[in-house]
Amino acid sequence: MGALTAMAMDAATPCPVCAGPMTPVASWVARCRGCGFWRSSLAGGAGDDIAGIEALRRDNFQALLDRLERLAPPARASMLEVGCGRGWFLDAAAARGYRCSAVEPVVALAAEAAARGHVVHAGFFPAALPADAQYSVIVFNDVFEHLPDPARAVAVCRERLTAGGLLVINLPSSRGILFGIARALAALGVPQPFERLWQKGLPSPHLSYFSPATLQALVGRAGFVPAAQFPLASLRVKGLWARLRSTQGVAASALMAPALAALALVAAFLPQDIHVGVFRKPGA
Repeated sequence: MGALTAMAMDAATPCPVCAGPMTPVASWVARCRGCGFWRSSLAGGAGDDIAGIEALRRDNFQALLDRLERLAPPARASMLEVGCGRGWFLDAAAARGYRCSAVEPVVALAAEAAARGHVVHAGFFPAALPADAQYSVIVFNDVFEHLPDPARAVAVCRERLTAGGLLVINLPSSRGILFGIARALAALGVPQPFERLWQKGLPSPHLSYFSPATLQALVGRAGFVPAAQFPLASLRVKGLWARLRSTQGVAASALMAPALAALALVAAFLPQDIHVGVFRKPGA
């Protein structure tokens, strides 16, 4: 996963969604009083996926592509994934017939995805892309929340998309149950779950948290029209222990695992922590 650049955001700047003031919630995170958009002042960067997440990601990519095929049939679509990581989404999309390429800032991950047979441009978006290249679909999978300037990224996507093209943003949601629980715990003096959701202390922390409404508002400012929106699963029991141990000690993981495993069993009936917004560029 990657970002436009690796610079930190200034939490004191106005909200990029509604231009309202940002109210500090902690020394490193603020929330817009108007629209509810969240932004951190953590230093951005590029990094790898955490352990234990592959099976969930691959299942979610299949669910995403099931929806996307109805909006952009593979036979007529040229697709760009921004921040392809190891190439899991590219594997799934190419198997369905999409003509795929990607950009990935972590050189080792770009090389791994390329070794799987994919066209991958090593570097940051959009500088690493071929000049004047156009796409009918641009996809961000767990990348958009790492960008220091999401509004600029949307503007670049509008330039790079063909008329009628689709912008697909798959990202964590501030309306999800895990975010709500972690936020409540932080208010009670237990900040660790909230910090973990932001990936605080990891090489590629989250720089923003959108709700479905704030994401639609930001993308709509660039002239995109909503085409679809839907949730994806954020928890599953398989891989949970490895996922916890990637950032937590044994004792903390042992405490958290039973609660998260129970939550995973009922998560489908609760507000989801992963949201996908699909937006169409006018013109076709």
